[in-house]
Amino acid sequence: LHAAGSDMLKRAAVCCFANVQEGRSPRILREIAEAAGSVPGAALVRVFSDRTFDRSGLCILGEGEAVGDAVVAMVTKALERIDLTSEDRQHNNRIHHHIGAVDLLPFHPIGSASLEDAAAVSRSVAMRLGRDLHLPVLLYGAAHHSGK
Repeated sequence: LHAAGSDMLKRAAVCCFANVQEGRSPRILREIAEAAGSVPGAALVRVFSDRTFDRSGLCILGEGEAVGDAVVAMVTKALERIDLTSEDRQHNNRIHHHIGAVDLLPFHPIGSASLEDAAAVSRSVAMRLGRDLHLPVLLYGAAHHSGK
């Protein structure tokens, strides 16, 4: 955990552990990671890649709105760079089951942030992804209107 992430843990912060369908191309993953780390107030604190399942997790931590902006930037770049129709993906039976190029964006409260703080960021990101990128979005848990 680098210094920016360590400082954020002491304050109210939100964390998103995004899952993207890229785990083999360092160049593409680097571009996605750069987009995730490009927003002031948010920090990309961890990237985990699984080459077998061609999947990576990116942990983004920071102030709620900044994390939301970083996640939208990351999703936008992932949609530009990940080709789910590639020949390699069509014939790889070890691909992790997924819905799209980015298929999971859980948001969690850190420090003194509340679950509602994280849920509000989740709802804002979902609205932007649907409106601006025309993506279908499913909310669950505290972000869903029923809380389920």
